[in-house]
Amino acid sequence: MGIIDKTFHKGVYSENWSERQNAIKTTDDIKLLQKIALTDENWLVRSEALKKIENQDFLETIALNDKNIDLRQQALQKIDNPKILKNIVLYNDNPDVRRSTLEKIKDQKVIQYVALNDDHWWVRRAALEKIEDPTIIENIAFLDKNYKVRKAALDKIPYEKVIEKIALNDEHWVIRKAALEKITNSQIFDKLAKNDINWEIRKDCVEKSNNRLLMEDIAVNDENFEVRAAAVKKINNHDLLFKISKDDTNFVVREVARSCLH
Repeated sequence: MGIIDKTFHKGVYSENWSERQNAIKTTDDIKLLQKIALTDENWLVRSEALKKIENQDFLETIALNDKNIDLRQQALQKIDNPKILKNIVLYNDNPDVRRSTLEKIKDQKVIQYVALNDDHWWVRRAALEKIEDPTIIENIAFLDKNYKVRKAALDKIPYEKVIEKIALNDEHWVIRKAALEKITNSQIFDKLAKNDINWEIRKDCVEKSNNRLLMEDIAVNDENFEVRAAAVKKINNHDLLFKISKDDTNFVVREVARSCLH
């Protein structure tokens, strides 16, 4: 750059970042603005230059590579090219930027790919919220490695038979419990009342069950006293209640049994 040009743009070469920032407001030299947006050491100065840049390819470079996340987001907000947006959501190394990009993408195939493959649960869940295909939603509900994503998928499933499978098989008690709130099948309640590894779920299912013989079995044999107490409240076998009131190892269960005898 010649001496005259450098004099004209001397503000952008100032050692003071605020002077550089103010100088940018007075120039429309795109090449200079792009150079500043790429190389200035101060992100606020780069941001000021970026405000005047509309070239989509250049904005993509900033959105993918700038070391400041706020500046990446700023560039992203100016991008409307679908191919560039796809590239950013697939390859940007920052999950916050990928999630923001999703808000601008309408292509269901891209959204589905992100929901199934992004390495950050927060991004997958955001993509899931935009998915319309019930088969993809069900796959995520069963297969996603993060329980928060599976929970979001569960909330979008209307079919009770699918929800029943989730209630029986999901590895996380929060998901099984949420699924239970959406079903009415007494056989599922009975299975989980007897077999679920989480005592709170067993207790919930005991309270939902009307299986008298199962309640008698649980009242005697469940390892958790709160589950046994819940089951005791649902039986009317006088002899068994008397036995529990004498023999149960937990005072609360014995007292519940005694109260049921009166």
